Amino acid sequence: QQNARVVCDQLGIEGAALARSFGYFGAGAGPIHMDNVDCVGDESSLFNCSFTADHNCNHFEDAGVTCGLEIQCEDGAIRLVGGDDETQGRVEVCSLGFWGTVCDDLWGVDDAAVACKQLGLEYTGAIAYRSAYYGLGSDP
Repeated sequence: QQNARVVCDQLGIEGAALARSFGYFGAGAGPIHMDNVDCVGDESSLFNCSFTADHNCNHFEDAGVTCGLEIQCEDGAIRLVGGDDETQGRVEVCSLGFWGTVCDDLWGVDDAAVACKQLGLEYTGAIAYRSAYYGLGSDP
């Protein structure tokens, strides 16, 4: 997510930054200039992050970013709350115009992967936390 933050900052767009992967916006064309991009988060340009110019990628892996996010409560929407960044947190879902939590009965890795995928995040290696790991939810 730090890579996405740097891109949005470089573009001058405030708000949440969400990294998109696996050609989320479609496959590009032409040369691939950057691979293994690893930003700390305070760089002024994507080119100030560490990366390799040699790559082992295909265009179905093209990176993308959504900047200026303000997650609206529309039925079926989900969000992560209470984590250190946009890739982790307590899962909340929107239903009937209100955000609410998800009970962790039977919650597992497959469920966590679906939530990550819905948010446009990397979902292989998703981890399912239970027992209010990111804190208790609250009523609206």
